[in-house]
Amino acid sequence: MSGGLLVATIGPTGAALTATGRLATSSRAGGVTVVLLGELHYPADLHTGPGQPDDAERIARVYRRGGRTGLAALEGDFAFLLYDQRADRVLAVRDPMGAYPLYHERLGEQIVITSDLAALHRKRGRHAALDFDHLAEYLAGQSPVNEPAGTSTPFRGVERVPAGASLEIEIPGSRATVRALFAPLELTTGRSDTLSDAAADYREVLDAAVRQRAVGSVACHVSGGLDSSAVLRSAADAAAHGRCTLVAGVSVVYRELSQLARETPYVDHALGIAPGLPSVRLDGDDLLDFDVFADPPEHGEPYPGLWRVGMDRALTLAAFEAGAERVLTGIGADEVLDTQPFHLADDVRRWRLARAWREARRWAAADNTDPWTVLRPFGLAPVLAARGHRVPDVPAWIRPEFAQRTALADRIAQRAASGSTAGPMAAVGVALAGIRGRIGDPVRWAVAHPVGLIVSHPFLDRRVLRAGLRVVANIRPDPATSKPLLRAAMRGVLPEPILTRRRKGHFNEVYYRGLLRNRDQLVELVRHPAVADLGILDAETMAATLGRGAVGGLGVTVVHPLNLALTLARWLLQEAGRHRASSP
Repeated sequence: MSGGLLVATIGPTGAALTATGRLATSSRAGGVTVVLLGELHYPADLHTGPGQPDDAERIARVYRRGGRTGLAALEGDFAFLLYDQRADRVLAVRDPMGAYPLYHERLGEQIVITSDLAALHRKRGRHAALDFDHLAEYLAGQSPVNEPAGTSTPFRGVERVPAGASLEIEIPGSRATVRALFAPLELTTGRSDTLSDAAADYREVLDAAVRQRAVGSVACHVSGGLDSSAVLRSAADAAAHGRCTLVAGVSVVYRELSQLARETPYVDHALGIAPGLPSVRLDGDDLLDFDVFADPPEHGEPYPGLWRVGMDRALTLAAFEAGAERVLTGIGADEVLDTQPFHLADDVRRWRLARAWREARRWAAADNTDPWTVLRPFGLAPVLAARGHRVPDVPAWIRPEFAQRTALADRIAQRAASGSTAGPMAAVGVALAGIRGRIGDPVRWAVAHPVGLIVSHPFLDRRVLRAGLRVVANIRPDPATSKPLLRAAMRGVLPEPILTRRRKGHFNEVYYRGLLRNRDQLVELVRHPAVADLGILDAETMAATLGRGAVGGLGVTVVHPLNLALTLARWLLQEAGRHRASSP
């Protein structure tokens, strides 16, 4: 991988750490070795002393000063391995949003830690058995997540270092312990009591997050929406102060898809933020969902969003070909800023039914719709799900034997009951669940990393997330304005058409056209012996479902579990091919 690879081999008498690739750095001094993938942000706040140390050396200095607990002060997008020779200890650490993965496995007398599953497979020298319980957990998911929680992986004996945690290995005895390192996102009480005050704070924090990432040659995703436009505005300001060079605005535009073709004028408005910025426009009509299944990037684990990776890959590689060293995105804003009336669930839970009805009517009037279309999904459904009254069924395409053997129905029920609206405030729970869904970054790792490109998401900066969550907790949303905090923060610095638009075009047509265009290949996929013979999916039931989906005949509740099954099938086929290629 041109981006970089970390490997630690730990035996009874010591450890060897290696780092290769453009995005990897290392430090060896004072009995402490650090190998790092990624980068630190806000390094001045670490107070690491004189000189101009690189990020690996900064980590070493923080550790020498404060030990393992001192590492909790680090911020950034990183994974690193640290060997303390005096203490005979190895630490493997990932940032809280899991920008880069780390895996570990016991191989004989050694423990191997690496940032790439393929490297671990090569080190093992044989195929690892599948963990069917892990695959069942994958199929039980109730919402898309980039990376599953916990330490399990699709392979028996292989474990993940969870994001925000450290794996600590004591070399005498090779005892391995995983512990949380970074504190969870807390809801702090801010100095802002009004939306306008909160917006000023938020703009300051977002600008700082972009400045930390706007280094070298930078490309920006430009969709014409509020989120990517806000990032472009801050990046253009950073470029004006000499912090970076903007080399391209990268966009997907449409001609034939009527809903999305209306987005093009907004792309033009957004590009006006940075006059003279070269514009790279990709033809979205040729980037339909599921197209990527014909030739997906190699991905170490099943990824629920694989069906849309074709668009992500095209955007990322276009930025690379434009000369960018990194690309900035607007990803992460929706999860916190796109506030919906989940406060209705709080009212229903406390039996404030008249108040909930009045609020549902107010939101319905803003959209010219029936109040029940607001109260059901945002007030009643979350409460019923939390109490176990609405448990999704096991999908019809899951083979009964597999479902019974892995207790899939129980897993689905547990996931539904521990839904995102649990907790004292449903809106905060939804936002936190959305943030958890963004932990891990398969597109960064599978698409950008192999070409040495850095992908950065300023809205997922922990300081930005805290500022947004504070508003979610303290200011009720207004049906008249979507993303009110970001709109207020960017008032006067973004084009008025972008600030005043209420909604963006949806991607339903991209999905269903993609299903139609790729239906035959998807049916062939689920019938392939490498998939069908595992006894997980019923190929003919899936084929019938795909036939309905190709003509737009799927209900909303069917789409997500179908995506899980298809992305699992495509990963299983990839693994079968890798196993054949590695066999003697």
